[in-house]
Amino acid sequence: MNLKQINLIIVILLLIPIVSARMYISDYYDPDLIPVEEKSYPLIATYDLVFYIWTNTAGNHTLYLELTNPYGVTYAVFSREIHGGKAHYFVVPIAGTSITRFGLNGTWTASYYFESPKLGGERRNFTLVR
Repeated sequence: MNLKQINLIIVILLLIPIVSARMYISDYYDPDLIPVEEKSYPLIATYDLVFYIWTNTAGNHTLYLELTNPYGVTYAVFSREIHGGKAHYFVVPIAGTSITRFGLNGTWTASYYFESPKLGGERRNFTLVR
């Protein structure tokens, strides 16, 4: 391996952000409590879902949350700029949306990623039940 190849590897490694995160889903928001995660939520009694993502990142990043409906179609993608590691959350309305209007019950997938889907994150399934 020559010096140019080593320099290229170092530059590539510097471009890849070092991120670590964990996602939890809850049907309430309380900044002082760790959420108790449920696996399923009643469609008619859930007003919002809160997606908590605890990150251990350095620097500025764009954090994305993607929701996929039970039919495998992307329902929505949310994003926010984050600065350093801490708890971040997305509040996603359920009541009064097409989710309740069309009865989109079943197993959904929530996934987060930084900057690009290729930089990956975690996927969590949750169920909206009638």
